[in-house]
Amino acid sequence: MLSRSFTRGDLALFLLRSAAAIPLFFHGSQKLFGWFNGGGLSGFASYLGGLDIPIPSLAALLAAVSEVGGAAVLLSGRGFRALAPVVFTMAVAAATSARKGFDVAHGGAEFPLTVAIVLVALVLTGPGSLVLPLSRPNPIEQ
Repeated sequence: MLSRSFTRGDLALFLLRSAAAIPLFFHGSQKLFGWFNGGGLSGFASYLGGLDIPIPSLAALLAAVSEVGGAAVLLSGRGFRALAPVVFTMAVAAATSARKGFDVAHGGAEFPLTVAIVLVALVLTGPGSLVLPLSRPNPIEQ
């Protein structure tokens, strides 16, 4: 029989992954699908255009997909190399938002900077052992 054991550190990494994944999915799905009263891709592209981001429609699509995809990577614990675009997206968001200061309530860099730092920390530590299995176990081997 397969034995799956994990440590408190593994549980802590899972909770940290989840804490980063939930807001990434929330904000990414607002941008990508217009869910949760979001503006969708067109609204996000207009916002980026107002910030003088080049090719705002493409930038909006890439940022939204990276956030939703990053949430899936974090929750599954698989494919952590795919977090690089999300770290980049959060770094750009933090740099752009820094014009308004640090406080997120005033549009500042607090949230994207925090997410970027948490993602880098998770990439450095790895996901822990609480991850989705790559394949189903063979019942004969059990």
